[in-house]
Amino acid sequence: MTKPKLFETVRQTFEELTDQGLPGAIIGVCWPSGEYVRAFGVADLATSTPMRVDMRSRIGSVSKLVVAHVTLRLIDEGILGLDSAISAYVDDVPNGSKITLRHLGQHRSGLREPLENRSFRSRLANDPKKPIPLDDTLAAAFELSALASPGELTAYSNANALLLAKACEAATGQPFPALADRYLADPLGLVPWRYEEESDTRGYRYAGRHSIIAYGTNFIDASHVNPAWSGAAGAFTSEVDDLLKLAPYLIGGEGLSASSRTILTDFAPPDRWGNSFGFLLAKTDRSIGHAGDIHGYSAFLARDLTGQRTVAVMANLANLKSKSNPAQILGLKVLDQLRED
Repeated sequence: MTKPKLFETVRQTFEELTDQGLPGAIIGVCWPSGEYVRAFGVADLATSTPMRVDMRSRIGSVSKLVVAHVTLRLIDEGILGLDSAISAYVDDVPNGSKITLRHLGQHRSGLREPLENRSFRSRLANDPKKPIPLDDTLAAAFELSALASPGELTAYSNANALLLAKACEAATGQPFPALADRYLADPLGLVPWRYEEESDTRGYRYAGRHSIIAYGTNFIDASHVNPAWSGAAGAFTSEVDDLLKLAPYLIGGEGLSASSRTILTDFAPPDRWGNSFGFLLAKTDRSIGHAGDIHGYSAFLARDLTGQRTVAVMANLANLKSKSNPAQILGLKVLDQLRED
């Protein structure tokens, strides 16, 4: 089944975003009677290399959906406890005896975002090619005073997903990428999960005048910024076709028990931006899934609220001048058009 209105919406939205600096994007769409995957624009502004649908790119915080799936699989197997304190698996976490895995999954731990730590941001900006150990990322969050007591407030933080990944590692004795391979990459025939993998495209962003990781109006190539600091919370890469294959598992809960599927979609009260979180799964008034942006790249994997339509977008621009995520803008336009069709 063809959807000419959908194709026109994709083309028109991409052109609008191109006018705002977007070099290229790859988009994949699935609906009950069809699928559409296409690349637009260029992968590298210096060489004008065309974007291809099989290119791998950083997916930023879409990686958190992998953390959620693996954690819930280990809960199903009795290896982790949903309401166990993180202190049972990871030492030296502030309020660790009161923060549960459920709190971490719903972004209700009270822990602050590591990037709010000025010294950490300066370290990343001043030596962007150097990998930052994950323990240093968590330390940056722990140095900041808590936003609230566990369970009181929904506030997004990369520290939550990083701690869940560390809990998975502590309980199994295996590195998190190996666990992601066991539960997702191997059974689905996907490329193994790895941190720090180079993208097939260059990545760009609008940065601040004095910091390459700040938001601003200075258009730069940010491909060289090392994403190692984000680990399982943001350092994975993927392909659009693989994201479409993963969506039934990461968003639909395939492979999980009935109770864990309920946990995945047990959405907590929203944060100040209107986002609610199940177990690292974000819900807005238009979609369920997750957006991501990291050092030159943006991504979006989501379904509409009926669960019948899925979109995956990867773009080589992290943010517009408005700070908005271009992959998410494109993806939501697609879901809106599918709903109208």
